[in-house]
Amino acid sequence: MPQNKTGKKRLALRPFSGKNIAMLLVVLLVCVGIFGWAGYITLPKAADVSRQEMVNEEADDFTTPLGAEDTIKQTLMVEGRLYGVSLYITNYGKMANGTLHLQLQNAAGETVASSNTNMALFPDNTFYRFVFDTMVDGGAGTEYTLVITASPHTPQDVVGFGKSTPAAQAPAAEEPPHYNLANFALTQNGQPAQGTLALRYVTQHAGNFIVRAYAFFAALVTAVLLLLYWCLFVQKIAVHRVFLVAAIGLGSVFMFLIPPRTAPDEYAHITTTYHYTNVLLGQPEIGEPGTLTVRAGDEMMLTNYDFGATDVFAYQRIAEGLMAPTPKGDVVAIPARGVSVFPFMYTAPTLGVLLARLLGLNQVWLLLLGRFANLLLFAFVGSRAIKRMPFAKPLLFCVGLLPMCLQLAASFCYDTYVLALAFYFTATVLDYTYNKKTMGIKQMVWLGLLAAFIAPAKTVYLVLVAMVFIIPLTQYKNKRFGWLARGGIVAAALLVWGIFNIMVVGVVTGSPVPTDAELASGIGANGDSLYFFTIRYILGHIPQTIKLLLLTLWQQGPLWLQGLIGGRLGEIIAINIEINWLFVIGMLVVVLLAALPDETDTTLLRTPHRWLFVAIALSVTGLFVLACITWTPINYTSIFGIQGRYFLPVLPLVLLAMRGKNLRFVKPAGAVLGFSMAALVALSQLDAFMIIVAR
Repeated sequence: MPQNKTGKKRLALRPFSGKNIAMLLVVLLVCVGIFGWAGYITLPKAADVSRQEMVNEEADDFTTPLGAEDTIKQTLMVEGRLYGVSLYITNYGKMANGTLHLQLQNAAGETVASSNTNMALFPDNTFYRFVFDTMVDGGAGTEYTLVITASPHTPQDVVGFGKSTPAAQAPAAEEPPHYNLANFALTQNGQPAQGTLALRYVTQHAGNFIVRAYAFFAALVTAVLLLLYWCLFVQKIAVHRVFLVAAIGLGSVFMFLIPPRTAPDEYAHITTTYHYTNVLLGQPEIGEPGTLTVRAGDEMMLTNYDFGATDVFAYQRIAEGLMAPTPKGDVVAIPARGVSVFPFMYTAPTLGVLLARLLGLNQVWLLLLGRFANLLLFAFVGSRAIKRMPFAKPLLFCVGLLPMCLQLAASFCYDTYVLALAFYFTATVLDYTYNKKTMGIKQMVWLGLLAAFIAPAKTVYLVLVAMVFIIPLTQYKNKRFGWLARGGIVAAALLVWGIFNIMVVGVVTGSPVPTDAELASGIGANGDSLYFFTIRYILGHIPQTIKLLLLTLWQQGPLWLQGLIGGRLGEIIAINIEINWLFVIGMLVVVLLAALPDETDTTLLRTPHRWLFVAIALSVTGLFVLACITWTPINYTSIFGIQGRYFLPVLPLVLLAMRGKNLRFVKPAGAVLGFSMAALVALSQLDAFMIIVAR
């Protein structure tokens, strides 16, 4: 690689060859073909998605039949946006031919929106939705007039409209906005008519927005894949730099793809992050314990999953929020549930949200900058980890690009911090071990700091620190110093872990073992037993516990694999994004192939190191099982709470331990495997998009 005047290496761009241009065109055409096909089968249905609000559901009477010379006018009181209306229609048991015209007029008599519909489409005696050609915004409350006329083919082609009689005086809806139907005047041919049309407002409609959103999504993914092909096959850039590009590019897609607050436990992570920005800004808490002080209008900081916007309208709200002004007003206290964990795990998203608040940006920018800051942390630290790996760089590259890793990284989840440091710690230990670096004070302090920042993140990952024991004692100045150094690193991890984690003695001692009579009556309102698999209960019920473990493996094994790879995205409580199993299996195959050595990368783990890595992975698994089984009710048939993503930090250890000399690539395949993983991730993102917009 060429060097500049300071002696540092610089990147020299290689010229395009005809073959490279042709392959880039192939990638482009394949992307256009796949995204075009997916859009063709998905967008028409997605564009027709709408949400409706009941205004008047009573249809115990009908207007007189609407003919060519007739006009029906219905006064409407609109609060907020109106995309159209739904009317209760009868065609008197006979299909009507012609066109029905709807015009929405303002107080000045000007037509502000309209709809023209083929009457042959109308079903008999039910609501039919009409979408206007233009959305109108009634603001806090605006009066409009809905004018209904028809152009029938023959005098017999008539329709009627359901209405209430007489006009209702009470609000029609239990939830706001409350419409008093006494203000909804109905006339036919200029004559007052009793009642109000059976009416619903179309308050949200995807329409052309989803087409534009899909075009943005397809263009972004296509651009990322083209850039990765250029980096890997044309410029042949170092793999750690390509990972930085790939993680930021594909992670940015996840940043927009996963609806707000629907990544795993993201609502609690957002709450905690916002709390830390309050502390940094000196914002005093104004509510009782269990509340969070927020700017008025920061709905993204609500304390629950976003059940109401996990479809196309989530994207619509994000797009509109990008240009919306910051709400003005005082701070308010809302109910909140944060997470009490190692504060450093929220460093990146806290800085992102802090920047947004200092710049006076609105809630959507708070969400995006918080997510993006976490993604940058993962991409940068992951890139450094790959650079430090003395061998098997494609392995860490492909693991880091798994959809589950990128989804977590492109959210507020603190798993991002754990993953990034676990990968970097693993790479650093391997670098010191297999590059035979002398272990001086600098190296030991660095390992000690990494261990100290990993240990308190989650107790189960404390055993990762045991990797320091693979560094040979011969690389220290003497064996005694080596043992002291290893012990010091472990001690640093234990010390910080002890400061930020308090062990619950009740997990060991357990509650008293219930009698049969107590078991018969110890059932909660939700059907769960009030007793759990405490250590004491397990020791007294060994056969039941073994059965529970075997059933858990049988019932949840596929779910763990989905969670490990990223075959089930989002938080299932709020939204279930189950990716096609073909993509999951494809990514699993790529990861396994990436673990194989090739002719230029023949280094393998030594046998003792191999067994230690397996032991660490099994220990993490065992600790997770132990933690989860202790909060599993005794009438459950499988352990509660284990998720595949918990095993991501030790996945590289397992793959490295499997790496042998009997199966290898004849030629380096890292670039092909890396691009294959990126392409499969892109297909998974496309699948996720199609699932979300079809909800």
